[in-house]
Amino acid sequence: MKYILSFLFLGIALPLFAQETASPTVTASKSEPLFEVSAGLGLRDTTWKHIESADNTTMDFKIKRTTYSIIEGDFSVPKIATKLGFNAYQDVNKNVGKIKQFAGYLGFSRMTLKTEGGKFAGHAHFSGLITSAQRRDVDFDQKYSLYQVDIWPVEEFPMYFGVRHTTWKLPTEIALLHQGKDSGPTVFDEDFETSFYSLVFGMDSFKYLAMKKEESSLGWGFMGLFELGMGYGKSKIGQKAQDASVQLFNKRMTESNPAVMALHTTGQLGPSYKFALGAARLSLGVGYDWNLLMVINLSKEATNSTETSPVAYPNFVYHGPILRLYGTF
Repeated sequence: MKYILSFLFLGIALPLFAQETASPTVTASKSEPLFEVSAGLGLRDTTWKHIESADNTTMDFKIKRTTYSIIEGDFSVPKIATKLGFNAYQDVNKNVGKIKQFAGYLGFSRMTLKTEGGKFAGHAHFSGLITSAQRRDVDFDQKYSLYQVDIWPVEEFPMYFGVRHTTWKLPTEIALLHQGKDSGPTVFDEDFETSFYSLVFGMDSFKYLAMKKEESSLGWGFMGLFELGMGYGKSKIGQKAQDASVQLFNKRMTESNPAVMALHTTGQLGPSYKFALGAARLSLGVGYDWNLLMVINLSKEATNSTETSPVAYPNFVYHGPILRLYGTF
């Protein structure tokens, strides 16, 4: 709860404050900007912390610090990013035409894309019971990725809403619950996967000022961002974990692809600076980035003594210093 309250405070205060503090004293180039392309790049040195475990936990996580890349911009970005080797945008690029058409029906023309990619890398140790087909220690190096489409409905305000798709794969422990009980034995799943779509709402003063054409947006400002998202999706439990439930505890999981509800929040704070370079406008921001990711299992309840309801705990706080660069050309 303390993480959520901190993010809410950042979200309410910082983007609004940042909107008013861009310095109007810097004189821009007399050249008229073309603004045919709007694109940005971000890098975050990411530290992960696992914040929830099963009541009878027998698992220990050690997740390495990794660098995550963020690419964002208008609808010309997918083609550029694909040429630069950012494969995450290839899937988005397939549907850009449909998304733009749908937005046109709604009357929105100001839309941006964002993708973030990185890795879960580290070591997992499970001290509970395992089968002969399982490993007690696993070194993992798995991909974490998301892409997001945002609509900016009000030109005079740094607010947006959109849709995000998030996927990852990570070893985890699965609690085997029965008939409403809050705890139970656990099995190890080194192949656990999660994928969900979420609706997001946020305010991003950095991108808002970066996209503005007025000379008054040049100069120093604050990089303030807050985002809240809620979603629904599916998880996938590996076959070895399903077999372990039967072999070790004589209980069959009620399902292998449980539905999940997701909650995620993001907050950023730091200084920013925007300047003119010929017809282009470039913005640079340096700060700190906080994220909370929580996934709630919606597994079917066990109805007899031979069944068990599988519940995983992929809940994390991840954070780190972030660098953002955004340009309009």
